Amino acid sequence: MWRRSGPNTPTGSSWPTPSAPGLAGAHPSPEIEPLQPLVTRSHYYTGDNSITDVPHFAELRMKDVYPGIDVDLHGRTGTLEYDFVVAPGADPRDIRIDL
Repeated sequence: MWRRSGPNTPTGSSWPTPSAPGLAGAHPSPEIEPLQPLVTRSHYYTGDNSITDVPHFAELRMKDVYPGIDVDLHGRTGTLEYDFVVAPGADPRDIRIDL
């Protein structure tokens, strides 16, 4: 599920926020931090709604998916890749991937 709100979101609408599919026991709606902004902007026009000037990013960080563990999402050669960022003192054994 994704959810978005902000100045470019039409009133009463929401966009999904990544929940961390495939990660057992993960935080269901982690804070999202955009990383590496790109110059690209998108504009969406559907029915009576328009969402304009939507920024693109090369990478997104889902913060504290597990205690002290973030997940960085980025594209590489047409596929979505992810990296776990484990803070000092966090336990990487908390990471559980559903296959």
